[in-house]
This record gives sequence, C-alpha cells and structure tokens, in this order.
Amino acid sequence: MQVTNESHRPQKGIPVTLTVGATLPSLPLAGKDVKAIRVCDDQELELLCDLRHPKAHHAEMVLYKLATDFLFFVELPPKMTRNYFIYADNPQA
Repeated sequence: MQVTNESHRPQKGIPVTLTVGATLPSLPLAGKDVKAIRVCDDQELELLCDLRHPKAHHAEMVLYKLATDFLFFVELPPKMTRNYFIYADNPQA
C-alpha cells in the first residue's frame, strides 16, 4: 500500500489503521498466526505493528480475526510517498 505525506512538515509515528477481513478491500489476513505477520517499507525497514479487537486483549490474540484493526506507524519526510508491504507466512522473514 502507498502512504503519502502531502504536508510541508515531516510526519513521525503516524498510525495507519486497516481492518482485517477475508478478502479485499479489507486486509486479507483473517486466520493468520499473529507472529507470522510482517510490515516493511520500500527500503526494507521492518515496522512495528499492533492489533486491536473490541472483545480481546492483545495477549489473547492468537490468530487474526475478522473486524480486528491492524495498525502500523509510519514516518515520512515532507511531500513524499512511500510503499509499505504487509505479508504473512514467509518463514525466511
């Protein structure tokens, strides 16, 4: 996915929130092992991410469920677009 900073100021720690689902346009990661999910940018920097579900604490989240919010945090210089890659099931990651 692409994220753009259209402002004239650098943006740091801006949350990007996507909803997990079974198919697009939701993030199609329902049923995946939480530990298998990765986010990296187009410069191969792995990013921190988090889960939010209204009926579960983070420690209880063994698998992604439908309606779970998936968050990651971006830093972008002014007037820049960056690609982010969200993936699962890559044992070499």
